[in-house]
Amino acid sequence: MRKFRRLLANLPKSPLAAPRIAKSGTDISRALKVHPKQVADANKAAQSMGCGTPFRKDGMYVDTRANKNRYLRELNTRRADQGEDRMVNFDGGFGDVT
Repeated sequence: MRKFRRLLANLPKSPLAAPRIAKSGTDISRALKVHPKQVADANKAAQSMGCGTPFRKDGMYVDTRANKNRYLRELNTRRADQGEDRMVNFDGGFGDVT
């Protein structure tokens, strides 16, 4: 038991550690990333869908999982109306619309 406690104490204190991600309500999606030059237009489109401004300056999509699902549902609806293929989120998990 002492060895186990020592191993737990020596774990790296990384911001990418699982407990910290689980506590934070944000979800970072690389599949929905846009080019940094497209951030303003992407945020404007997301605002028109009622999803706020989820794109950071570097183009990464950062928002809650529920908002990500709502954004993808609305995006796929708009793409279907225009006759385009639907968007697939490869970062998605169980219950995602894709």
